[in-house]
Amino acid sequence: MTRIHSVIPPYILRRIIESGSEPQQRCARQTLTHVQTLMAHMPGKPAAPHVSKAGQLERDIYDAKQTQELPGTQVRYEGQPSNGDVAVDEAYDYLGITHDFFWKEYQRDSLDNKGLIYFEQSGALNESLSDVFGSLVKQYHLKQTADQADWLIGEGLLAKGINGKGLRSMSEPGTAYDDPLLGKDPQPAHMKDFIKTREDNGGVHLNSGIPNRAFYLAATAIGGYAWEKAGYAWYDTVCDRNLPQDADFDAFAKLTIAHGEKRSGSDVGAAIRQAWEQVGVL
Repeated sequence: MTRIHSVIPPYILRRIIESGSEPQQRCARQTLTHVQTLMAHMPGKPAAPHVSKAGQLERDIYDAKQTQELPGTQVRYEGQPSNGDVAVDEAYDYLGITHDFFWKEYQRDSLDNKGLIYFEQSGALNESLSDVFGSLVKQYHLKQTADQADWLIGEGLLAKGINGKGLRSMSEPGTAYDDPLLGKDPQPAHMKDFIKTREDNGGVHLNSGIPNRAFYLAATAIGGYAWEKAGYAWYDTVCDRNLPQDADFDAFAKLTIAHGEKRSGSDVGAAIRQAWEQVGVL
């Protein structure tokens, strides 16, 4: 099933609607309405994609030209030189970087289709996994160790004049921004602050801060490159058929410990366990 996601979490859009200027409110309201409409829409089964040889990069970039007519116009394909459009080149280049990471480190083209239900804790895990592997792609590209990484999601995305570092902080959830327009980053970092809400599919963008911090704590405790040991423990967990689609934090945590120990030894398993204990999951 295809699912629609938006980069800006709904709670940020709602805050702008409450506190922004009239133009800001109008834009945020329009965006939120659009996102909610898309999320409520159940798209049909997509056409079968062209299947290339395993590990072979084949990028096709399209431009919908500010319409909803998909896929739009093809603007760059695999091997074609840059056309001078910065957004097109960024999409092309970073697709390549992402593919290289997954193929060289995990011998696969992508990480998807686990089917974690997008609601409450399983939905927060869904969001957290996007942050975890997105951060690993960035660290891999920059050749950063866990201690060198900034662990920010959406760094540089906030407008000039906004008091903040990004959309989310994996190392310190709840500290990414604190601004009159956006409010204070509401993500919890510990289970004692877990947010129960009916909005945002049960707080999937909010409570993802808890497993995000657990991964950060595990990766920095283990040391070195985060994608090697901590990353593999999370990767093996996602691939584990025993991970239910409605997994909660506790179930996910126990599998990461087991896989970390199985692949990398008891010290890694212990570091992962301690990380989950530090965020109150175990």
